[in-house]
Amino acid sequence: MKKVIVMILFIVGIASIVEAKCLRCALDAMVCEGNTKFDAIKTCGQPDYSEETSVETEGSVRRGGVRLSEQKVEKLCYNCGEKRFVKILTIKNGKIISITDGDWGSGPVKCE
Repeated sequence: MKKVIVMILFIVGIASIVEAKCLRCALDAMVCEGNTKFDAIKTCGQPDYSEETSVETEGSVRRGGVRLSEQKVEKLCYNCGEKRFVKILTIKNGKIISITDGDWGSGPVKCE
């Protein structure tokens, strides 16, 4: 019974590791969801493009309606090169919350 429980915990642990998306910037260097903005810039260098926006989030309900608040969101874009997608790192509160693919990149290959 103990072996079964250990095996289940092992499989769940592996599955949670695989789910996090990562960006490989060099041979042995990568940043993943959950890392910080500092880690991304230290590992991958300055992004090819960055922007800062704000997103409305719902707050508490009070008399007279819902109180809305805004939260800062940053996007760092890395052009990974020809025949590769641009990688977009979305950062909230200093942490990478998602890594998504953008349009096709151009130029020399820089990341995966």
